[in-house]
Amino acid sequence: MHEVQASSKTDKPTQSAARRLSTRIHHWSYFEDALSNTQGDLGQSMDMLKDVTTEEQAIGAWLESMMTHDDIVIKLGENPVLPTRPLPPLCFHSATNVASHDVFIASVRAFVGIACVLAVWAWTDELGDDNCRERALAILHLWQGVDGYRDVSIFDSV
Repeated sequence: MHEVQASSKTDKPTQSAARRLSTRIHHWSYFEDALSNTQGDLGQSMDMLKDVTTEEQAIGAWLESMMTHDDIVIKLGENPVLPTRPLPPLCFHSATNVASHDVFIASVRAFVGIACVLAVWAWTDELGDDNCRERALAILHLWQGVDGYRDVSIFDSV
């Protein structure tokens, strides 16, 4: 990949895509570590989440990874759900908003939940099933009324 980025024979869009892929792979290691390491790099991890929201295929691949890879599911599941359940902060506006590992985990869980509902809504919209679409929109509407969730804008950077 480094050869593609550095080669003068490679066109600029391909070099840019290779750089972006390399950054995503690098940030994924921070993200995966932060799922179980309370001292992990939360800023780099949130940067990775912010980056995957910029493309439909990227968020789809991330969501699939979060749900189908047992090691990721186990790492996320090892974190207890706190009785006070901190609401997700405005993590995508600044990585410094991630105050603690608990807040990071709450944000990741919120992100997964919202991304899943948006995926279902997009599917029902494509399918044309009004009942399913209305139920998905009802969940989104409910979340819009909850402090913290209304502030989770997974498509900030689009």
